[in-house]
Amino acid sequence: MTAKKISVDPESLREAITTSIPSQTTQFGNDLIDRRFLYLPRAHLGALDVNCMLVVGIRGAGKSFWWNALQSAPHRQLLARSLQKAEIDDKTDVSAGFGNTPSSFYPNRDVLTTLLAKHKARHIWLTVVLWQCCSALPALTKWAERVAWVTENPEEVAQQLSQANNDLVKSGRKRLILFDALDRTADEWDKLSTLLRGLLELLLDLRSSPAIRAKAFVRPDMLEASEITSFRDSSKVLSSRVDLRWVRADLYGLLWQYMGNAAHGATEFRALISDLFDDGGTEKAGIWTPPKELRREESSQRILFDAIAGKWMGRDRRRGFPYTWLPNHLADALDQTSPRSFLAALRAAASDERHRAKGLALHYEAIKRGVQAASKIRVDEIGEDFPWTLLAMKPLEKLVIPCHQAMIGVRWKKADVVDQIRAQKDRKPRQLPRGEAGLFEALAEIGLFKPMSEDRINVPDVYRLGFGLRRRGGLSPVK
Repeated sequence: MTAKKISVDPESLREAITTSIPSQTTQFGNDLIDRRFLYLPRAHLGALDVNCMLVVGIRGAGKSFWWNALQSAPHRQLLARSLQKAEIDDKTDVSAGFGNTPSSFYPNRDVLTTLLAKHKARHIWLTVVLWQCCSALPALTKWAERVAWVTENPEEVAQQLSQANNDLVKSGRKRLILFDALDRTADEWDKLSTLLRGLLELLLDLRSSPAIRAKAFVRPDMLEASEITSFRDSSKVLSSRVDLRWVRADLYGLLWQYMGNAAHGATEFRALISDLFDDGGTEKAGIWTPPKELRREESSQRILFDAIAGKWMGRDRRRGFPYTWLPNHLADALDQTSPRSFLAALRAAASDERHRAKGLALHYEAIKRGVQAASKIRVDEIGEDFPWTLLAMKPLEKLVIPCHQAMIGVRWKKADVVDQIRAQKDRKPRQLPRGEAGLFEALAEIGLFKPMSEDRINVPDVYRLGFGLRRRGGLSPVK
């Protein structure tokens, strides 16, 4: 791409952000978004392949979004243009094996708990698969009856599954069953881990199935426990995993996809791209796609974002550069940035009426406020996934980090944090039996704590700000 002279319309560019990105970003939630905003990072290609069994991603990385999108025929048709080798097309029948949305296709959490008291987890998930793929099963309506039949009739189960495969092969079709929100299958860790292990065992069994496939979307921390992955040949499932990681170029490519298809401001944004570069992107069936260079080349992306937000995060280069500063301050301790946090920060920045810069859509102070807003959302999310983190972090308010691990331990002891978490009825960290040491390990595993040298602990800004911790010379915590 060759940079050219530019003409910036700040208000229109702000509108392109605020009218395309929802106030509560659902791009990677349960809601199925408009196809205009469907963006497929290169790293996610393998995750959407029919033959990929295990997809791993942090909260907000896209697990539930792809679970939802793959069940939509219009979305699959759009994806098929980029997934020629993955065979996601109109000959692939897709359904849900578990998810956040209640469905008659699978048992809910309460039913799963009851079933697990009498049956193996693998048999429970096998029942879900059978009742979606096989047509000659007994007329049983209750899950307890179905699982009992599967448990008691292994030979007929094998025949039914074989026949379903043969029928699909003859018709030239495939069946893909998707499992998501697996942290919601049970409240207690021992039940949850048993169910997840059973599902992974089933994924392994279905590897030899020519036309029936299952795909599980899992958080990375859930695969760290040995009780989940210690079954025979588990490596064959784990080695096939595809991670939903978002590199910086993909985050900005996603932003361009939103802005270029916004209800207001899209025309001006596309005009800016045409002013800056030789290629202005393409439009097909009402959906605009950014040019390849703006999806892959950071040097070109930086030119465009500089035109939107300026070159510096202050009066000079010493404060950093908006293009790199924003994703860096939204990364967790595992160096992963959630696209949901990225979009939320940008929408908050574009909505900030207090800070405006002449000739720019985003003021650097507005970007800082955006990171604060995204941090609050991120803290709410991690509190939903791991309620015990709220108890662990509350005593650390106003603590200056990085700090020595012992300083955190002192505050935990004073607040009886370990005992408070032990008193919770469910969803406690599996490392808790080891006390404070286990709690440190658990917080590091989910990307909230970052261990440093000399027994020091850091907390990334995406969590630090929302939890009210301080850093010398850093952004102020959310009040």
